[in-house]
Amino acid sequence: MGEMKTIVAIVLVLNTLNALAFDFEIDNKFYNVINENSVEITCNKDTINSYLSKDIVIPEMVNLNDREYRVTQIGELAFADCSNLHSVTIPECVTIIGRGAFQDCENLNMIELPNSIEKIGKYAFALCKNLTSIYIPPKVKSIEEATFLCCEKLESIEFSENISSIGAIAFMLCENLKSVTLPKNIDNLEACAIFHACKSLEFMTIMSEIPPKVYPLGMDIDLKQVKLFVPTGSKVHYEQAETWKDFVRIEEF
Repeated sequence: MGEMKTIVAIVLVLNTLNALAFDFEIDNKFYNVINENSVEITCNKDTINSYLSKDIVIPEMVNLNDREYRVTQIGELAFADCSNLHSVTIPECVTIIGRGAFQDCENLNMIELPNSIEKIGKYAFALCKNLTSIYIPPKVKSIEEATFLCCEKLESIEFSENISSIGAIAFMLCENLKSVTLPKNIDNLEACAIFHACKSLEFMTIMSEIPPKVYPLGMDIDLKQVKLFVPTGSKVHYEQAETWKDFVRIEEF
């Protein structure tokens, strides 16, 4: 397990090498202009720990040279490695959280994603070791690769009904996760997408009557320990489906 975490750490270091520059700074926050009406909050590429505050409030609007811009995105690696960061407040105008945006914010323990969010990039919350819960807003259709990789204290995930796929290693090494409910629209779990090395997992509920497709190596959990709950009348389908049939305890609800 220690060797696996070392590999994860190396991958995340490589992921930070493409940090972007910023166009302007206001109130100790860095921004890039997206178009004539909007900007993204980003990082100072010359500073490893761009934001030192414990609590960050992202503004809805910023003013530059008498022009107002709406903050619509959190840029790639915007808050990556900000070890002091404990909480972030995101306005309803933000629609995109970029790749690695909060990667390795080891003390981040509170973040509420507004319903305006449409996309969460790869590695966005990877190695947020103190994050305990997350709600995925309804406009997000898929969880991308490694989004919550190695969130060791993550206990609660609330998916919207619109999630249809979960990317590779999305929840790998979420060691404190005890239960999870997958929505009705879920139909695809990629390589090690969820539950890989989630050693505390005890309960899994799937709202879909049709067993989701699971990529080979989709799960690495104790199938004797985890109880699988499926819709009434669908148990027989899960007992015949690849990967799902390996669960020792399958019950209908």
